[in-house]
Amino acid sequence: MAIISGSLGLFLGLLNFFYAIDFSNDSSNPNTLAGLFYLYAFGVLLTAVALLTTGITFLGRKGYAVLLGAAISQAVLTIARDLVIPAMPYDALGYHSSAAVPWGAKFNPALALEFMIGAGLATATICLLLLQTSKAWRTEPPASDFIEHNPSPAGP
Repeated sequence: MAIISGSLGLFLGLLNFFYAIDFSNDSSNPNTLAGLFYLYAFGVLLTAVALLTTGITFLGRKGYAVLLGAAISQAVLTIARDLVIPAMPYDALGYHSSAAVPWGAKFNPALALEFMIGAGLATATICLLLLQTSKAWRTEPPASDFIEHNPSPAGP
């Protein structure tokens, strides 16, 4: 789950950088919205890299705490971007009417899909990491199920 979340997060972070650049280049847009999107894009890219790297290292039974923190960070960033920013009053973003707010900063179908995917992956990762079997799995030594202990042709 974490590797998938991290891969999608890299794409999402780059997409939000382009949104922020577009918002900052448009002279009618205030800097508040562009600043929020730059901050969000940096956070998403850092979280995506953390999810990718710790997702891979967790396969080697290391990085449990960092992976859990990255999954929680993914949940917080998803809620902040998909629920908090669109719910902010337009005058708090520096606009004089709700019609002036760009489409990428409003509630829209793409944002709803992004929220469902981001929140679903974050919730699944957190729930799986908090299971007792996951905690036990990371502490036990790796089993060599695929290596035959008695390689003699006569069998055990």
